[in-house]
Amino acid sequence: MGLLFNIGTKSYRRIFANRFFYKWNRWVLLCGLKGLGINNFTDRFSGEFPYLKKTIQKKKNPVLIDVGANVGKWSQKALEINPTSKIFAFEPNPESYKILSQISQIEALNVACGAQEGRATIYRKSDDPTWPLASLQRDAISRLTDDMEETEIQVTTLDQFIESQKIENVDLLKIDVEGYEYNVLEGCKESIKKGVINTIQFEFNDMNLYTRRFFNDFKKLLPDFVFYRLLPKGKIPLRDYDAYLSEIFSFQNIVAIREKH
Repeated sequence: MGLLFNIGTKSYRRIFANRFFYKWNRWVLLCGLKGLGINNFTDRFSGEFPYLKKTIQKKKNPVLIDVGANVGKWSQKALEINPTSKIFAFEPNPESYKILSQISQIEALNVACGAQEGRATIYRKSDDPTWPLASLQRDAISRLTDDMEETEIQVTTLDQFIESQKIENVDLLKIDVEGYEYNVLEGCKESIKKGVINTIQFEFNDMNLYTRRFFNDFKKLLPDFVFYRLLPKGKIPLRDYDAYLSEIFSFQNIVAIREKH
């Protein structure tokens, strides 16, 4: 397979590596990325909900933590799949939280999760709770809208929360915080170390350029975990780190599962 691949790539380069085929090569690249689970934004193709269904459908009283819950779309889907789910949903954006807190059967918390407890500033589009993006990184939001507001918020750590709630097992930790996923994971290192959290789903995208967190940083932070990228149906393993195929700063859902789990 390796020999055939080398012959094929050399032949392709010989024919198509010139300016005339630029648009063709760009189209092939973008199509290939979607085939690898990248930039599949819609619910139908992101793979997020099929994976959620596979993970919790047959479990009794699964415990889920939704960090960056926004208005609760993911949490609501989890309840549809398994009504016995116990869900803790964190959303610091006050406008989004107003909607999130109206969903019954979940415990909504108007607080952010980070590497340490304290206060921080969140940036968001003014008075639009349905706009899905809010971030602790100003540049991540200012590049998308001129109509921006900032709000001081409370920050906690998942380690502190899990200990205070006496949670012994988290079936799935989902993190979608626009580039601050690494900080959230830093704040639950003890819970991960103790085996309380064995499955983590997080988003990796261009927001990580602003927070300067690479995919390799996540691999180093979770050395006992196997990483996967979600596809519309299933997932592909990312066991061996390859910067060429790993450091792609575009929308993708990553799942990290403890190797012994």
